[in-house]
Amino acid sequence: MTSSEGKRRGRAAFFWLPVTLLVVAGLLTGGWYFAAHLARLRGQAIITQLNAAGKTLDCRNATITGFPIKFGVDCRSVGYEDRKQGISLASGRTHAVIALYSPFRMNVALNGPASIEAEDTRPLALDWEKLDAQLSLGLNDVTGIAVEGKALAIEKGTKPAVGSVLFQLGAANIAAEPSAGDLDLAFTLSNLTFGPAWPVLRGLHPIDATGNIRAFNGAGLLQTGLQSLRNRQFAINALKVEPGPDSSAAVTGNISFDENGLADGRLLVALHDVKALSAILAQAFPREASKIEPAFAMLGTLGNDQTLPVDIRKGRISLGFFKIGRLPPVD
Repeated sequence: MTSSEGKRRGRAAFFWLPVTLLVVAGLLTGGWYFAAHLARLRGQAIITQLNAAGKTLDCRNATITGFPIKFGVDCRSVGYEDRKQGISLASGRTHAVIALYSPFRMNVALNGPASIEAEDTRPLALDWEKLDAQLSLGLNDVTGIAVEGKALAIEKGTKPAVGSVLFQLGAANIAAEPSAGDLDLAFTLSNLTFGPAWPVLRGLHPIDATGNIRAFNGAGLLQTGLQSLRNRQFAINALKVEPGPDSSAAVTGNISFDENGLADGRLLVALHDVKALSAILAQAFPREASKIEPAFAMLGTLGNDQTLPVDIRKGRISLGFFKIGRLPPVD
């Protein structure tokens, strides 16, 4: 290759490189604004559907952000109202973002405080240090959700006030995803404590809880929410509460509810440190202490750790041959 040919190729490369970059930038810019247009149309369609169902969703002062790699919607505040259920919610700034390289996953960050109002109940104020959600998206709906929270607090009233704290939660992780037509729910709650609004419970040790539950034929609940427990069946793969440093109660098994709301199920209840559990329950429910303490004392004679088979038939609860109570019908 002669020197003149090398120079011509160099000039051609110098010409096509910026042209290519301009074309890529143009396609990226056009694609981003096209996605923004589709997002606005999709958002308007969702709001129209909610309005038709007696619900209202308001993203105040919405702005589109994230150009060019991400696509986000920033709301100065968010309001939601379900007129049929008589429930309304208002929260602070909310930011939802989708990365262009992962278009079927949305990350949502919510800022507190928030307030919830419902008919026949007192309004509640919520606040948190961190509350993030990650949504898995299908073409037309949500196919999975995971929520992570840190330092959550719930108080009576719409604004914080001295002595109004109901409870505080150090951390919470909740995930729900469909599995072959069912819905799997997993959660972890850490460091649950009660505030001055519950003086009897305030002295309890911080409580931890974990759970893994399957709702059979429940995949559609991600879109509709759980309207009723009736005609529902659940597998409790793991459900554990740790109310003390060395005590716990765990439940596994299946439970279902018929069209009248009556429960049927077979469960295994594992109690660790029966004596400590007795003391905790007696402290939490002092009016029932005279019933709790003798019952747990009887269990304690068989050992401080117990696994008990519990049968539920039409709401009647049995421990072996002994009838120990009844579950009222659920809605």
